[in-house]
Amino acid sequence: MVFTSVRTELARKVMATLVEYGDAPAAFADVEVVAWQGKVKDLGFVRDATPAEVLLVDDQERAIDPAQRDRWIAVAEWDDPAVTDDRELERVRAVLEAMRSPAT
Repeated sequence: MVFTSVRTELARKVMATLVEYGDAPAAFADVEVVAWQGKVKDLGFVRDATPAEVLLVDDQERAIDPAQRDRWIAVAEWDDPAVTDDRELERVRAVLEAMRSPAT
C-alpha cells in the first residue's frame, strides 16, 4: 500500500514511472493507494492488518504517529528531478531485505 499526501492520480503516475524505469516491479503500478486524513499516517488505515504487521517507509517524520514510530523506516526526501543518481530506494530495499532475512 502507498500512503501519500498527493492526489491519487499523481501517485499513480509516479508509481507507473518507477515501473517504466525499472526501479519497481510491474506489480507496484497496481498497489493500493491509501486515502488518509489527519496529521499522521495511522497504520490502522491498512485493511486486514494490525499496525504491528505493517512497516511504513516515509520521508516525513512529522507524518509518523508517535505510537507507531517502531514501524517506521526513514527514507531521505527526494524532490529534485535533476538528481539521477539517487540510491535511497536501493538503501531502503537493503534494510527491508535484512529485516526479512533470518538472524545468523
